[in-house]
Amino acid sequence: MDESKITQNFGNQLSSQKQLLAGDVLAGRYQIQDVIGIGGMGSVYRARDLHFPNANKVVAVKEMVIPSAEISVINGIVMNFEREANILVTLSHPSIPKIFDYFTIKERSYLVLEYIHGKDLEAVLNSVKGFFPEDQLIIWAIELCDVLSFLHNHRPEPIIFRDVKPSNIMINQQGHVVLIDFGIAKNFKTGQKGTMIGTEGYSPPEQYRGEATHLADIYALGATLHHLLTRRDPRIEPPFTFNERPIRSINPAVSDGFEAVVMRSLQYDPQKRYQTADEMREALLSVAGKTGALNRAAYKKVPSSQGEKLFSSGNSNAKMRSGVLRLPARMLFISARMITTCMPCVLRMVKCCGNVLPRAE
Repeated sequence: MDESKITQNFGNQLSSQKQLLAGDVLAGRYQIQDVIGIGGMGSVYRARDLHFPNANKVVAVKEMVIPSAEISVINGIVMNFEREANILVTLSHPSIPKIFDYFTIKERSYLVLEYIHGKDLEAVLNSVKGFFPEDQLIIWAIELCDVLSFLHNHRPEPIIFRDVKPSNIMINQQGHVVLIDFGIAKNFKTGQKGTMIGTEGYSPPEQYRGEATHLADIYALGATLHHLLTRRDPRIEPPFTFNERPIRSINPAVSDGFEAVVMRSLQYDPQKRYQTADEMREALLSVAGKTGALNRAAYKKVPSSQGEKLFSSGNSNAKMRSGVLRLPARMLFISARMITTCMPCVLRMVKCCGNVLPRAE
């Protein structure tokens, strides 16, 4: 959980708050195992759900410690936490964690979420040497476009995530993306302005003015991809200067097409970016079709029963450590043109969660 937002942070004030200990039980149900994350507003724990005594059901428990501050500030923080619970409970998508419970005990509120076995992309980036393979990043980018499209087309109101960045993207054991930390996501209403909230370096200029729309998520996805492709952290660079750091000048292995997609998503003027996540996904699929990334993606990682790391830190090409599994032959004939919906279901080889998969001729 990362609360290093543009807005005020209470990290110093909360640092002295006592963390829960292994063995502590919340609400008579969730037995804490260990701490898996620490942020400015509290901690994230791994816990066991004791309602299943004959099974080891593991969950993530996200904690928010209510600070001693002005009542208006407290109300705003609590409202954001409740908003995250209310948003997650309405969503069902392979790349969004399920929510199981929400409750408050004294000065602390808790969300109980699906536990994602894996690592966030910032941790993965820090654990490898050299650059990620382009094929892998294209596939992850397509999956991210799919989940952003799902959010942006949510009814009755679209949902704007507002904080796409590597640390908010988990890579699970199957090698697929899961978007986490909906703490500042919000339902969007046309013409509505909000507060300056997001993460410096990844947020577009209009988000600093409180004018974030779905186009802010497209910019932040571009900033995330630029970071992953170049290993240049935008948080320590002058703001809005991606055009001064062309991707191929830093990482010549990146194709012209992929660079063009990322740079268009990073346009200062929102109207010059891709206007929808679907449009960006189609552009990525086109690049993947030309470079052969889709065909090469037919060889997927077999999850390790030993819980091996996703990537070997000593491998400059960031290859998967475990073996490969060949997909059914029909998958090899699906072209970029044919894959038009629900990319996570295509790549997971499962029945589509909402759309019918095209049949290969």
